[in-house]
Amino acid sequence: MPPCRASGFAAILGQLYHRLYMGQLRRVLLVWFFLLAAIGVVMFVFNRPPPPPPPLPVQIPRIASATPAGTNILIGIGAGDTLVAVSDFDDDREGIADKPRIGDYDNIDWEKLAAAHPNYLLLQEAADRISEAVKQRCTDLGIQIVNLKIDDLRDIESTMEQLAIVVNRQTEGEQAVSQLQATLAAIQSRVAGRPSVRTLIVTSDDGLSVAGPGEFLDELLSVAGGQNVAANIGRPYASLEPEMLASMAPDVVIQLIPDGDQTPQVLKQAGHFWLTLPDLPAVKNNRVYVLTDWYALQPGSQVASLAQEFANILHPDCKP
Repeated sequence: MPPCRASGFAAILGQLYHRLYMGQLRRVLLVWFFLLAAIGVVMFVFNRPPPPPPPLPVQIPRIASATPAGTNILIGIGAGDTLVAVSDFDDDREGIADKPRIGDYDNIDWEKLAAAHPNYLLLQEAADRISEAVKQRCTDLGIQIVNLKIDDLRDIESTMEQLAIVVNRQTEGEQAVSQLQATLAAIQSRVAGRPSVRTLIVTSDDGLSVAGPGEFLDELLSVAGGQNVAANIGRPYASLEPEMLASMAPDVVIQLIPDGDQTPQVLKQAGHFWLTLPDLPAVKNNRVYVLTDWYALQPGSQVASLAQEFANILHPDCKP
């Protein structure tokens, strides 16, 4: 029987040892668990990628325009609120009457320009005519030059799209282009089938400067059902002698004198000039017309209105 007691004692001792061992093992495992967890946290904190940088602030466009046509188109796409300064040649019309005047693209007032704090400057120059001095001064002031080419109708549409990108209003730019195209197409459709009227477009108050081929006035005249009698002069604009004008024998003369209604003396002098050409068909038939709209010479957002005025003059029976 003693061996049995020894065997029972050994079993009890084994169980006790086993419990002690298991308790120690649990403690060791817990220590290792928490140690590994701590190491994992440390590795996560120090090895995780850095947070992305905060987004750059959106630069609000602040436009200074040294070109009336650029001002016109910017307002036409609904972005007149981005204008902080305009040229000396811009009219005092609604939306820009209170804007600082910075001269023009040939003679910029840099002090006034700097005071307006623009980040864009609109110019309308041949690319090779923008001097390095102008480029450098703009760079020094943190101003980006946006040089516009606005000669014909396609240029006007392209400028609408270009400026819409600058001010982040692409939808408005696309809508303005579509509206212009639709309005011109409607005017052209109204006068379709009628004989083209031989017309001279005069661009000065003295009567000697005319619009030739390859520019927006010539294109508008075609849309409106007219034929430009100066199409053969070979250049977009030219000054001609009275004898040359007489040889063209236009049936209609459309003289463009922006804001001429504000200067009666200018209109009076213009009228006197045509009296010196009494044999001109347009003069004989009392078909010399003077348009005094402020936009009359601007390749801008109002060209459709100008085309409509041309059509009303040339084909009065087709008025909408």
